[in-house]
Amino acid sequence: MKTVLALWLGALCLALPAFALDGLQVGMKAPLIKLKDLQGKEVALADQRDANAVVVVFWATWSDNSPAMLERLERLYRTQKREKLRVLAVNVEKQQPDAQDLAEIKKTAARLGLSFPVLMDEGLKTFREYGVVAVPSTVVIDKEGTIRGEMASFPLAQREDLFELIEALAEKREIAKREAQTGYQPAPRAVRYYNLARAMIGRGMSDAVDDELKKSISADSKFVLPLLLLARLYRERAETEEAIEYRGTAVVTASFKAEKEKYLKEAAKLIESASKLAPQSAPVLVEDALVLMAMGKRDPAREKLTQAIKSDGSYTPAQFLLASLLVREGRIKEGETEFQKAVRLNPLDYQGHFSMANAYEEKNLPKNAVAFYKKVYELLYLERELFPLSYGR
Repeated sequence: MKTVLALWLGALCLALPAFALDGLQVGMKAPLIKLKDLQGKEVALADQRDANAVVVVFWATWSDNSPAMLERLERLYRTQKREKLRVLAVNVEKQQPDAQDLAEIKKTAARLGLSFPVLMDEGLKTFREYGVVAVPSTVVIDKEGTIRGEMASFPLAQREDLFELIEALAEKREIAKREAQTGYQPAPRAVRYYNLARAMIGRGMSDAVDDELKKSISADSKFVLPLLLLARLYRERAETEEAIEYRGTAVVTASFKAEKEKYLKEAAKLIESASKLAPQSAPVLVEDALVLMAMGKRDPAREKLTQAIKSDGSYTPAQFLLASLLVREGRIKEGETEFQKAVRLNPLDYQGHFSMANAYEEKNLPKNAVAFYKKVYELLYLERELFPLSYGR
């Protein structure tokens, strides 16, 4: 009976989108959460695991779809016993909510009649640890702390699958069989090496993680995330090799050019491997576009970004990057329109604002660039973290 149930649940998990979070996927352990609720009481994810299922939803009062998601979760929560289901509503209003923000959050929670804990993610540390790309975002976690489902925004086509999964986990029951896309569960050993690399990057040790990521890839050649992360590191290193400042003059030397080409070639090889495994994955397409842009190939990069948005309209990094590319091409109005689409889903993405600032600076529009740089500063002031992966820590 348990085997049959596991197969049913596994099929349901695989029907859900593979990369609703940036850097996490179904089958991996959920990052630990320890936040304070609206009354100042500390609530930990680890304390909820006596329930069959835990749902973590990232929401904000400025998010159009957050109320609908919270209301639906509340209706489900009221039908379940505590030992079956827990819900944690993590508010990501902004970097540092003030008294007015807190009052609005409490007012919204009261209006929606929320009976589960509303937690405050001050500093947005949890938001970033989970790799949230759109608000709301929902993560379903089982009794062992493993991610079993994830959903960015509140798409009609996916929400029913997600709620079927939540109910199935909570009730420990079978669900009706249906067709599902084949997903992939990475090897535990590969996940351990990947998680170690992410932890090292979080401690500013980006230059020392190559071996861990290579071990992850070696342990499971079908695990896409380490391929993407290593490609991203190589690309960032290539970009730092582009020029050096010598007595006020930007100088590109033969050795630096060779290093840049080497890093980009390695990044492209990794992206090629990832593309074979997940050709329609928005994160894969976006990293492919970034490598192409670093090579100066903007037209194919734009095609990749358009494909990524078509594949997953909730994956905001693709929209932010396309917006900045359009600005670089002088299509300012189109770029701003694309940027606004993304910012409605995730105004907290400092990288999106940073790419727009760079684009306006390239176009010699300093007033626009400064406005975006100020927003980046506002989002990252407390953490002082402009370059989260490789450099600047």
